[in-house]
Amino acid sequence: DEDDDFSTGAGVVRLDPERTVILAAPRTAATVPSPAGVFGRFGPSGTPLWVLTQNQLTGTPYLGVRTTMPTGIFQARVGNNYSPSSQGSISLRLVSVEGTGVDAGGKFATWKTESFGSTVFSFDTTDGIGSGDEIPTIPVSSHTHYNWAFTKPGLYRVTVEAKGKLMPAHANVLTSAQKTFLFAVPFSSRIASGGELRIVAGESGSPRMLAADPANGVAYLPDRAMIETAPATEASAALPGAQWQTSLALSSIASALPNGVGIDPAVASSGLDPANWTGLAWNVTGVRGPGSFTLIESGSAVGSSLSLPAGSTRNVVAAFTATGLYRVTGTLSGARNGTPFVTEPFTLVFGAGLGADFGYAAWQASFEQAAGLPAGTLSSPEADDDRDGLANGVEFAFFWHGLDPTRSDAHLMPLPSPGVDGSAGISFLRDTYKDPLDESSWEIRGSHSSDLATWKIRSSRVPGFPLGLFETGAEGGNAWARILHRRLRVLPGPQPRCFFRFDVSPP
Repeated sequence: DEDDDFSTGAGVVRLDPERTVILAAPRTAATVPSPAGVFGRFGPSGTPLWVLTQNQLTGTPYLGVRTTMPTGIFQARVGNNYSPSSQGSISLRLVSVEGTGVDAGGKFATWKTESFGSTVFSFDTTDGIGSGDEIPTIPVSSHTHYNWAFTKPGLYRVTVEAKGKLMPAHANVLTSAQKTFLFAVPFSSRIASGGELRIVAGESGSPRMLAADPANGVAYLPDRAMIETAPATEASAALPGAQWQTSLALSSIASALPNGVGIDPAVASSGLDPANWTGLAWNVTGVRGPGSFTLIESGSAVGSSLSLPAGSTRNVVAAFTATGLYRVTGTLSGARNGTPFVTEPFTLVFGAGLGADFGYAAWQASFEQAAGLPAGTLSSPEADDDRDGLANGVEFAFFWHGLDPTRSDAHLMPLPSPGVDGSAGISFLRDTYKDPLDESSWEIRGSHSSDLATWKIRSSRVPGFPLGLFETGAEGGNAWARILHRRLRVLPGPQPRCFFRFDVSPP
């Protein structure tokens, strides 16, 4: 609402609910409390929940139910009866909930915590969907908030029906309409032992490598997920001094994955047909990390090139000698229908003893050791130790763009590009482990200017408006993760000129 007056329809920007995704931000993550009480319907204490709360929290969707039609059109509902009223009301009924989150066993519910602490559920799919799944009375020109909860990552298509009875002067009949709203709970961007490196035929026809988590039914582009490790148990014979390892399946076999982060799930689920693809190999061309890395198969190191016949799987162990962050760069090569190919380089990210939620101190220690620098060299987020014009804090915040604080690589920062509608914009990767969007940690704030003098900023506190400057999703596929592909857009287009910058603030 651009005029911040929620009592009228003036200033309202209406978005198509079937093309607008309401994303569960990091701060929505919660668990079933102990004792579970009425929330035991979601599972035992400790069961994960993502809750868009009825009270406003910085950096989270503050989702309300609001009616903006004038009075005198609808009658008032009392129980299951209607009577003419100058106020009037409508009801909201849950029709269905579908999507990949539901397919994985996810549940959806809404409730209100009343003034005396009681909890009143309206929608609740933990026991199916029935006549009781409704908000029976929403007064005309009212505005109220609920808690909206989900129990699994994935997409939820929530279809609701608004219904009311028109006043006698307006035909005295029941009328209704249905709409589907899209909610998404992001995946973790973390792949534990047992993950897959999937080789598939990309949208353009050339092969590409994906990082997949079959246990959770999701595949990621390589720059959307970290492959995490466990203490080494079998790798030391092939890699002396190995401290960390992870088991991986290198596969080109078709296998269903319902969720794709940055990739169409149909593509992520595909394999390579042996009739078309021959001589396939993954070639490791570079490793950047604080220690040594090797791939092991059946107890022996396999070198820097792994062949993989199309339609097959090889089980390997990735091993590391030191704690820290490792970037493993490589290409795919082979022949398709007799024509040789070598793909563009891609980079897989491994966390040896670290998770995707690594902080500045772990990042600092990893790059200091990788570059042979004394401990503490990169301790200042404001310093620019590689003299490339990017402060260490910026290189930390934009880690997923491939930045390295010990190498001059400012060219890897995101660059502006026009949208198909001519609007100005800049796409970038937002790591919500580093910036959880609630002002509690690092902050990445994008801004734009038409003259380099006056800047308009976008942040978790100043989100912008859909018809002006705003940050929106730019993700391919049908799923989202903690590493988000975002786009800062300026409307309307075309723009005669537009400049962008990012302000990065440490905690």
